[in-house]
Amino acid sequence: MQREYEDLAEQLMIHRLDQGLESKTAFSGATRTSNSIDTTYSWEKKVSQLKESLKKHKTKYKRQAKEHKKSKKDCDSEILRLKVELAMKDKELHHVTALLPR
Repeated sequence: MQREYEDLAEQLMIHRLDQGLESKTAFSGATRTSNSIDTTYSWEKKVSQLKESLKKHKTKYKRQAKEHKKSKKDCDSEILRLKVELAMKDKELHHVTALLPR
């Protein structure tokens, strides 16, 4: 479910970037009147930088998710270890209470 959410968010972000590239007049009226290569190049450069930033964040969040899974496994193993220890203490307690005079 989270993977689907991330994919949808990425698609939406790319769609928005593409919309910004297609409708340059939304940001600057000068780009519509001047068809200079520099202006187009700067927009393409900005879009590529934003897409690259999106990839970096996606990689970062994937890494954090892996670390979270790892820490969850560590916590689960610690819980299991404590349950075993508690069972051993409980067994010792039953043994000691059996030895006590009634």
